[in-house]
Amino acid sequence: AAPHRAYLEYVDFALQQLLAPATADGAAPAPWSEVRAVVARLRKAHPTDYVFCLDTICALLERRALTEPPASGASGAVVSLLSPASGAVRPDVSWGGLYACYAGTHHCGRRMRALWEESPATQLHLLGSLVTLLRGWLEAARSSADEMRRLVSAARELAIAGDLDAHIVRLGGDLASSPSADLAPRLHTDLRDLRAALSALTRS
Repeated sequence: AAPHRAYLEYVDFALQQLLAPATADGAAPAPWSEVRAVVARLRKAHPTDYVFCLDTICALLERRALTEPPASGASGAVVSLLSPASGAVRPDVSWGGLYACYAGTHHCGRRMRALWEESPATQLHLLGSLVTLLRGWLEAARSSADEMRRLVSAARELAIAGDLDAHIVRLGGDLASSPSADLAPRLHTDLRDLRAALSALTRS
């Protein structure tokens, strides 16, 4: 049965308390090592989507990465933490579930959609995360026949190539003239390369 609406609201509030960036004046941000530990414990204790809601968790962590970047840099940090390749959270989060958060506004839930609808700088940041995600998924698929089947199936069912085409067009258009436009050419090249690699898989 579907959870009662109020239950989801309670979960959403609890996740905000655990993962949202610090807002109090003078409050020191929690180190990313502590954030990673909280996420790992949360996943282990509550592996179902009822509590470990990827859309909410990704959005809160991306907001933290934008405002309190880890030492390794903000781009791709959240995907690197949550992806099956990291080993940081168990049981594994699916690549397809992560992709839904980073594909764009038409696949994700309300919290990630709110991020996607923010400034061009935020959108470029999320596209950097998408590049990290797809590179990781391709690498995992090349070493696992099961993951390869899942990726090929998702590429066809979710029309991933079409998603990438839309992002590529924007990177050559309105995002290319944004204040953070210096990122656009690299992301444009990265997404074109990833689209070609995915197209080759689905043709084989």
